[in-house]
Amino acid sequence: MLTPMDTTGHDLKLLSIGYYVQGGIVTFYSFLALCYVGFMGVVLSNLMKAPGASPEQIPSWLLPLIGTVVTVIVLLMVAVGLCMIYAGMALRRRKHRVFLLVMAALNCMSIPYGTILGIFTFIVLNRPAAKALFGSPLPPPISPQLPADS
Repeated sequence: MLTPMDTTGHDLKLLSIGYYVQGGIVTFYSFLALCYVGFMGVVLSNLMKAPGASPEQIPSWLLPLIGTVVTVIVLLMVAVGLCMIYAGMALRRRKHRVFLLVMAALNCMSIPYGTILGIFTFIVLNRPAAKALFGSPLPPPISPQLPADS
């Protein structure tokens, strides 16, 4: 009789590679967006100072507000990308299981690759072998209750 092999260690290694790739992609595109925001800020500020530009067309408070909101969003995306890279390191070290579950939930919103990565993270991290690798206490085995003799 053949017994199924436990592939949890191998699956955790593959998941860590997936988190490195996803984190690198998110971080790279976030830095590109941050450069774009900076470039557009310089262009728009120079347009407002150009001769013949009428400042009445755009309210003076609108451009700094838009720039601030977009910059905050892009910085949050950089933070998410760096957290994904850290999740890949945590998977390699078999630490921070709860953090990895939170990152898996966040990844599920990133369709399609992040959704697949998040679902497989939930599947692998909820295996008893993975819980043991991460040092989580396993639930006690359920023992059948014997009827009491009267």
